[in-house]
Amino acid sequence: MYELFFNFLIEELLVRYFKKINVEPGDKFYIVIEDFALRRDFYKALHNSVFTHNHKICFPGYEKYGIGASEYDTVAFTCTNNGTQIIVSGCDDAGDGFQTMIRNNIGVVDNPISEMAALFILPGNNAIETLLSAGRNLQEKPYPLCLDSITRAICNKIEGKINIIEKEYLRNHVMRLRFEDDYTSLFDFAPVLSILQKSNLKGSFSLLDAFEDSEIYDNMFAATDINIKERVKDNASAFATISEMMSEAYEQDQYKRLCTYLDAKLASKISSGKVEWKMLDYKEIRKSHDIIVGNPTITRPQFKVDGNAELLSNFIGPKSEKTSKSFVIVCDPILSSKTLKACFNKDLKDYVHGKIAKVSGYNLVFSLSQKVQKDKIGDEKNYHEVSVIQLQTKNVFQSIAHYFTIDAKGNIVVNVPDSEDGFTIGVGTNLITYDGMSPVELDDNSAIRIDIDHNATEEPIIPFKFGDKTINIRFKYKGEKTPILAPSSVIDTIWGKEDGGYTHDGEDGDITGTVNGPQGPVYIHDRFRKLASLEKRMIDMEAPYLYIEKNEFSGENDIKAQRLSIAYTIDSTLSEIFRYFKNKNTVPSFIRPDEELCKLYKRYIDAVHDNMQNIPTVESFSNTASFNIAKLGVVEKEDGTILLSPFHPLMVSYALQMVQSVDSEEYNKKVIDELSPLYLMPYIYYGNGVLKAISSTETEDILTWVKYDKADNTQHVYGSKSTSKLITDKIKNFIDNFKYYFPDVDCPIRISAIGLSQSVDLIRGIVSFIDASRKKGSVQRIEIHEYVEDMLSDTFFEKLNRQSSRDNISQLFETYNFNVADKELNEIIRLLFSRVSYYKHTFKDTRKMGEYSHVTFYKIDSGKNYTPLPANQLRTETSLDGLISIPSTNLSGSNYLMGFGTRGLKQDESPIYQMARDMNSLYANLQNEGLASYRPNQCTAKRYSFKDADFLQSVYDNSTWVTFVYPEVDIDFFYKQKNIYVVHYVEQHSISARLESITVTQHVIQYNKMLFNSLQIFKSIIGTSEDFSRKMISYFNCLNGKWLLDIAGKSELIMREKMSLVATCFVMKHFLNRTDNIVWAPIALDEIVRATGSIGITQDGLFSKKDLGLDGPISDDILMMGIRRNDNKELDVFFYPVEVKVLADDSVNKGEIQIANLYNKAFKEVLFKGDIFTRKVYRALFASQFLSNMEKMRANDLISDIDYEKVNDSRYELLNVKFNIIEELPEKIGKAALVVYSDATPKSLSIEWVDDVPVCHIRMMESDCYRIVANPDSALLQFVEESAIVVTAKPEAVLSLATSLDCPSDYTTPPHTPVIIETEEEDTEDNNMGIESPVIPLNPYLDDCNSTEMTRVESEGLHRGINIRIGKDRKGAPIIFEANNTTKVSHPNMGIVGGMGFGKTQFALSLIAQFAKESQYNVDSRPIGMLIFDYKGDDYSTEAFLNKVNGHCYSFNFPFNPLKLVVTDKTKFMNLPAVTADRISDSFAKAYGLGQVQQSTIKQVIIETYNDFGITSDPSSWNKPQPTMSNVVDKYFEQYDAKDKTYALFDKLRDYMIFTPDNSKCVSLFEWLDGVKVIDLTPYPGDTKKVIVSLILDLFYEEMRQLGASKLENPYRELRAMILVDEAHQFLNKDFNSFRNIISEGRMFGVGMILSTQNLSDFKSAKQEYSQFILSWVILHMNNITKGEVANIFGSNDPNCQVYVDIVSKAEKFYGICKIGNEVKAIRTLPYYELIKDDERFLEK
Repeated sequence: MYELFFNFLIEELLVRYFKKINVEPGDKFYIVIEDFALRRDFYKALHNSVFTHNHKICFPGYEKYGIGASEYDTVAFTCTNNGTQIIVSGCDDAGDGFQTMIRNNIGVVDNPISEMAALFILPGNNAIETLLSAGRNLQEKPYPLCLDSITRAICNKIEGKINIIEKEYLRNHVMRLRFEDDYTSLFDFAPVLSILQKSNLKGSFSLLDAFEDSEIYDNMFAATDINIKERVKDNASAFATISEMMSEAYEQDQYKRLCTYLDAKLASKISSGKVEWKMLDYKEIRKSHDIIVGNPTITRPQFKVDGNAELLSNFIGPKSEKTSKSFVIVCDPILSSKTLKACFNKDLKDYVHGKIAKVSGYNLVFSLSQKVQKDKIGDEKNYHEVSVIQLQTKNVFQSIAHYFTIDAKGNIVVNVPDSEDGFTIGVGTNLITYDGMSPVELDDNSAIRIDIDHNATEEPIIPFKFGDKTINIRFKYKGEKTPILAPSSVIDTIWGKEDGGYTHDGEDGDITGTVNGPQGPVYIHDRFRKLASLEKRMIDMEAPYLYIEKNEFSGENDIKAQRLSIAYTIDSTLSEIFRYFKNKNTVPSFIRPDEELCKLYKRYIDAVHDNMQNIPTVESFSNTASFNIAKLGVVEKEDGTILLSPFHPLMVSYALQMVQSVDSEEYNKKVIDELSPLYLMPYIYYGNGVLKAISSTETEDILTWVKYDKADNTQHVYGSKSTSKLITDKIKNFIDNFKYYFPDVDCPIRISAIGLSQSVDLIRGIVSFIDASRKKGSVQRIEIHEYVEDMLSDTFFEKLNRQSSRDNISQLFETYNFNVADKELNEIIRLLFSRVSYYKHTFKDTRKMGEYSHVTFYKIDSGKNYTPLPANQLRTETSLDGLISIPSTNLSGSNYLMGFGTRGLKQDESPIYQMARDMNSLYANLQNEGLASYRPNQCTAKRYSFKDADFLQSVYDNSTWVTFVYPEVDIDFFYKQKNIYVVHYVEQHSISARLESITVTQHVIQYNKMLFNSLQIFKSIIGTSEDFSRKMISYFNCLNGKWLLDIAGKSELIMREKMSLVATCFVMKHFLNRTDNIVWAPIALDEIVRATGSIGITQDGLFSKKDLGLDGPISDDILMMGIRRNDNKELDVFFYPVEVKVLADDSVNKGEIQIANLYNKAFKEVLFKGDIFTRKVYRALFASQFLSNMEKMRANDLISDIDYEKVNDSRYELLNVKFNIIEELPEKIGKAALVVYSDATPKSLSIEWVDDVPVCHIRMMESDCYRIVANPDSALLQFVEESAIVVTAKPEAVLSLATSLDCPSDYTTPPHTPVIIETEEEDTEDNNMGIESPVIPLNPYLDDCNSTEMTRVESEGLHRGINIRIGKDRKGAPIIFEANNTTKVSHPNMGIVGGMGFGKTQFALSLIAQFAKESQYNVDSRPIGMLIFDYKGDDYSTEAFLNKVNGHCYSFNFPFNPLKLVVTDKTKFMNLPAVTADRISDSFAKAYGLGQVQQSTIKQVIIETYNDFGITSDPSSWNKPQPTMSNVVDKYFEQYDAKDKTYALFDKLRDYMIFTPDNSKCVSLFEWLDGVKVIDLTPYPGDTKKVIVSLILDLFYEEMRQLGASKLENPYRELRAMILVDEAHQFLNKDFNSFRNIISEGRMFGVGMILSTQNLSDFKSAKQEYSQFILSWVILHMNNITKGEVANIFGSNDPNCQVYVDIVSKAEKFYGICKIGNEVKAIRTLPYYELIKDDERFLEK
């Protein structure tokens, strides 16, 4: 086996690799083979290889290195690319010392191996560490023996197999080895190589971890792509399942487990050893398994024929095998066969079938004929159809066996797969042809070849004659053609995969047909193919410059290549680059440059740069040798446009920077979409005019080409995907926000367009809107009003309207990337011309917009004035080392200057910046065709002064919204206009700070009124409407204008929530004055994080919650981002997220979770961590948002000039991510803030720890935030800026894990349990944030201290909290659960998880007993109520236990009333009886699985019962005596007698006296709960148990809220009650509201829950992840625990998750792991029976 494998490794991997690379003397490679026998066989293979020769080395005196002889015999490779020999140094015939000597001397002069390289064979990774660090490990990526390389090579060999099912078995095994097994070594692939040498897999399936599959070799077996993979996976899965069952040590256990999967007969044979189970047939296994699982369906048939005819069968249908269509050809040369049986898996007597075939037992029997016979059997959901034809021929159809069907006329239809280029029908060697007339007749010696052209419009139909029967064989092309890749898909493959390049066929001429990619042949989009063909032409002709003109006779393009007179260093390097691509059969746009190409690229741009540095400045530039550099890599067209190809120096530098920056790790398509070289040269002089870089549909999505058009071309069609999307979104947003304008779909939305007559974006955006609306059912009518200077000019819509046919429109759509599917084109065209009306206007004379519009899209005409300018007069706007660029726009006097800026650009190693400087200067000096002398450091700039204010005012007057697209002005342009409100910026959530579009409105009166009216209750605070509104609108503008738009027309509460968010920016501005010298700016997080999608945009954006793959609640309110120069003049950046809650004391816990999740999961784990490109882009995103908001703040006078200059001076570092992220803020204000506005709590500032994040809790009244905006008084400012912050001590650090520990004698480690060691506790003096607290000894009962010590603690006034001893750690030290110590645990919830019989109940009893004795240590010594829901009745309800804890058990007549009306601040303004009825009916519905109608019935009965007692929605009636559940039951039976689920429910309530019917005996639940109270649920049915628990918890929750927050005496919180739910899994999946509310909110009310269940997965329901509310866990033995479940509890970043899994899965009774707060330990829990024996409090006095 291994001999073949070693030859494969040597000849097909190592030798090919050595032939491909240049091996230099001194190079070192190594391979690790740990097994001695394998190393020996590998040496043998090396010695026998034809690619090596024997080699002797003689070093005088080298015997000391352990060889023991005077010469060393080995072998050397002689196959390298450049002839360098590679000597093999083995570890078994030479010791470490000798290998070290080889390492030290290889390639070193004056020794026998000075001209050689070395390949070391090592026994393990611990061998010769210095060798490992210096050499190349050939088993790692990207070297030849890495798993990826081996997998790829073996898969290539597998493709040579003929049987497609065998291929799938082999592929499946290889893929499982590669991707599913974490411990795969290269030798695990050896069996596959051995099998590939055989003609088939028979007898070898077990080597692939599968059962023998004899059925696939039966000609009757029909296999298609649909069922092959499913069959192979099922076989492998069955093999793995039985293998795992056979791992049991004893035969009896094996048999027991096998019987759960197989029938008893086969299970007995396997477990007893009567059969070799690995050699069983898959058919037998599946049949046996079907007996166990039952088989209610008939599955796809097999076929049998009488006589000697040969069968050919194929089928189509789903993977489930419940339905299928089978096609059978009976090949019968003498027509001797009479019947065909379709054999099914069960008796068919009860199934309906047609009249053609007959049923016989399990068979459907057909009488054969040369006419097609067709029948169907089964029912609507489970049926099988069979078509069969008998032909008088041998089986000549083998090549089409898996692809044919039979039509109704008996003709054969071949569904041609994309991978096939032809078929041969026949068995002979004499190839004949079809003459187009007579049917083809075949004999034993003849065959016919049918070639397939997938691009042909007509499909071949060939008639064949078999005996007297003539049939047609039609070759039908599948819909699944070779994929056509868009440019963006090609880019994703190239940059997202390590080996993601493409190659062409190497033939002369343009690239036609398919190209070869990682997934095989593909087509590329036509526009991309044309550009790639230009690249290939430049390569083939070694031409650095192309000129394209139309042939006046043919009308086709003539492409002329031209050599350039340029410096030799440039020319020679470019020639080497051309040869590189020619040798590789590829082009620059198809590949990621490798190391060799990068070196060539670097030499090329260095040569260009050096040449430009030496351009003379005393003569005309056109006379210098450097003049022609301007044409390097240029494709010039006859119409005056040019393209910068991938060979242009600027594009080469861009490719180099891409290689340096973009890695395939965490590849993110959205990141690549942000990149563009477009504006590295916004304008250039070329020829006799100025050209501008344009967003052309020709180069859209292509990073290797940039197009330039004449700057004054007004008829050029242009477009940008982002602007098309913007137009779509704006139309949709307007309709959504002003629905009252559009009562029906025939009320048109009026759209005006100015300056967009040649933009494809307007129509492309409208088409996209139509398509999206169509899919939702209706399309709003649209009116387009286009304004042009010249009525005779052609607009894009008019060009579209003139298209005379569907094909012409389709071609236009494809040319301009409309992305409309062909099957939907007809409908889109119909809607476009039926739902859209077009009107054309001119404003040339009037300079006014005459028609009213809802939305006007306006592109300002910025003129045609261009000039060379020193580039440092414009500031830099490029980011990420030049990979993202926008034109710099600066206001100079009354003129805007636009171009490439270098002001602020610092010395940088980026090849882009160097070349961008050079190229901008080069083209700026081409003014007047270079007649002037050369001036360095120039750029071509556009100069523009806006002089059309009157027209703009008419646009504002006649438009609700005005959206400026491509505005070539800065933000000041809009803010300096009066009464303009900025609705939205498109750069709000992109990296580029370019103002690609901005939407404004002058209709701001409604917004002012809305702001003021919503805050009438604070009228005395906010003062005049104008002043307050002006400040608020300014901040709305800076953060996100769309916020104000979104809340228009919403409820007052929603409006105030959003307004408080903006007002919080004022609060934080003052609060952060505590920091020293940091310049802060607020950033709205909702359009970045997109946690909810509530603002009308998709949730899939850069750094969005979806993009990051985050689950759970996450903050998306405000980020305060700050910058500061440190002492080393480096830029430090600070991130301080802020979550805001209004009138929401009850949602403080949610806010804490949100802000902690944002900080930990999004910031700490992603934004702050690592330097891979995607993370840098994320940082650039926030940096650009910071700069953008600073511009808006400056425009709104919200920042000082000094601070703005600090920001401006930091622009380069921010845009290029050259800054330090500082996680620790200089002052102790925490790492995040939670701002709570509530009138229920006093103002306070405190740091509280949430999931290891210090969160500053800022509590204020809601009026305070508006007072700070309007007119802050000194006391309020002093509170925000100076008041002391109470800092809670940090919880104890998580203890680390190690390997061994000495345990005390009374702590025995369970057998087979991995050992956890805790490090010594760190000194926390520096971590307690200055709060001193005495060291309190533990409870004497817990620490075995005597009563004298306890007396000392009490007499000295030292205080401790509630201490529950839960067990011991491995040192024997007690583990304490300090349930009410907020510095240890933020809430007392606990989860207890473990398998049956491993100590859960004993541990829970121990907890309850200790809580019952700890009341004296509660705040104010309040008794701790313990509410226990006992499902089993054999533990908590026993008399012995209740006596120990002084508890009471209740089985019926519970003394409280679920219908009690509990009035709180939250409910006093509600219809409380209806709310209570709704709550109770919801519990009933969830417990019993009732529908909405039944739930409504119950609610109505309860409300009517209230009414009977005189209780209505009027609060004055709520003090009347209230009904009980008994009254509700009686009321129901008065009105209903239908025997449905609701009736059954009330019938049970009537039978069981659950709650007392006497309201006078009802008590407050919290008053009743003064100790241990057990609710015994054992008398009740399962659903009723759930109702009882839910109703009691409903009442519990309402009373809990009525009591309000429990008392807090730092750091101890008053603990009012603990609720224990045993068998909690029966309750968790119902998602009862009260349960969720108590576990999430209970902590602030002094309430905790203990949930006991058997599986971690129980804590996740369909709607809720309950584990997020539990910080303390005790996990005992579980068999089926997974690493993912553990990671969900302990955090995915905990490196010890697998250790936890091992401990839990092997733990003995009472043993496991615990997590208390942030601390994880191995534990031996304290069971109840031990507690009561050792703890004095439970001993008899």
